[in-house]
Amino acid sequence: MEGPESVSPKKKPELMDAAALVDLLAHAGPGSGIKVNIHFGDGSVKQGELQWSDDRSGTTGPVIVIPNKENPYDEGILPLGGETVFNYPPKVSSGESIKGTPIMPSKDQDFRPYRKPINKDTEGVRFEVIKKGK
Repeated sequence: MEGPESVSPKKKPELMDAAALVDLLAHAGPGSGIKVNIHFGDGSVKQGELQWSDDRSGTTGPVIVIPNKENPYDEGILPLGGETVFNYPPKVSSGESIKGTPIMPSKDQDFRPYRKPINKDTEGVRFEVIKKGK
């Protein structure tokens, strides 16, 4: 078949907000990196990689690393927030002794998970997962 009827329209990309993207990463696991197109509110689009964390961001939650082709040492970092954390037990580094750290919470300590809020800088920003071809 030839002609205009043989051309199928392109499927519109599925865009998601930051909360949906964080949930997707949670299903993929901490070691995963997901390539995404970032659709900003002004209409511009950049490519980045969603990662579980990045030491440069100052957070331990999911971030998007936006590469800079001209200067690879000047990458952009967009923290997303939205990760689930526990307020107890306290974090202990491998260099510390855990002998003085209480194991069981006392009656007045709250031992529940909670979800950090999504970064407000991502309002109006939508994300598209880039699928690799076969």
